[in-house]
Amino acid sequence: MDIPQPEDYQIGWIYALQLELTAAKVFFDKEYPQPQDAAQNDNNNYVLGRMGKHHIVVAGLPLGQTGNNSAATVLKDMVRSYPNLRFVLMVGIGGGVPNAKNNLREECENEIHLGDVVVSAPSGQHGAVIQYDFGKEHQDRGFEFTGYQNLPSATLLGAIPTLQSNHDIDGTDSLANRIEERLNLKPKLRKTYGRPENKTDKLYSSDFVHVDGNATCNECDETKIIRRGREDEDKVPRVHYGLIASGNKVMRDAKQRDFLAKEKGVLCFEMEAGGLMNSWSCLVVRGICDYSDSHKHKKWQQYSALSAASYARELLDLIPQQRIGGDQKIADQISKDG
Repeated sequence: MDIPQPEDYQIGWIYALQLELTAAKVFFDKEYPQPQDAAQNDNNNYVLGRMGKHHIVVAGLPLGQTGNNSAATVLKDMVRSYPNLRFVLMVGIGGGVPNAKNNLREECENEIHLGDVVVSAPSGQHGAVIQYDFGKEHQDRGFEFTGYQNLPSATLLGAIPTLQSNHDIDGTDSLANRIEERLNLKPKLRKTYGRPENKTDKLYSSDFVHVDGNATCNECDETKIIRRGREDEDKVPRVHYGLIASGNKVMRDAKQRDFLAKEKGVLCFEMEAGGLMNSWSCLVVRGICDYSDSHKHKKWQQYSALSAASYARELLDLIPQQRIGGDQKIADQISKDG
């Protein structure tokens, strides 16, 4: 097969952390050579590959940079070098809201656990990413959130219900199975990217703050651990659809987490997607690696990145290549917005 040219790429994939890049590459069927040329003033470093029939261009935030502005810069540069991009997937890790409610599911099914996936599924006229540190402060009614992401492309929105239906009928075992298949092909990754033991998935009461100075929760009071309904032997990631909150700082406050969950129905917190909130077609997929509280640790980050990438790959496999060409180019969206 000939090496694809820049105009052959219609799907962008953005990551924030190196481990998220590794997770993306795990699901490549073929990796192409790095491009030798890029548009003038494009500072991105690209990784190119194929997933199924789709050519994917992957780029990430520079080392040490986080936040919404960095993500916006990455996308603008990407579109200059790959002008035919129709939509972007932002795939990586995030902090979950463990006790979110959804009347469409049984409570134990809806509980968000480490390793699960949250997808920015829109509701009504708004997209499903809110910038929680952006809005207006009113004297009489508190803080009003004003920053919502616009809707993803019709192609993405059309594929999601099909995948939801598949998961309703067959469960989400396919996500775990895909991860296992890929780790079998790349066994050196299993030690760091394999699923941690479920006993390390600990949720503490919202009013219990992590013991200062300890890198682990070994000294934390185990009587403050909340017991939940999912079976210990259940090792299959679940998928949750709803609102993702994006901000320029890490959420480590369980009470603030719970407040935003109650007020807005937030399922997940992260730091980059708010930068893609204008008219750019973006779907955000986050693997849950912690509970957005003071008990953050990194043990689940690699596996959760794989969970998110597995979902993104499964979604792309449902989209015919020729259908994507009917979507508006991101470059045209950016030009329209000025």
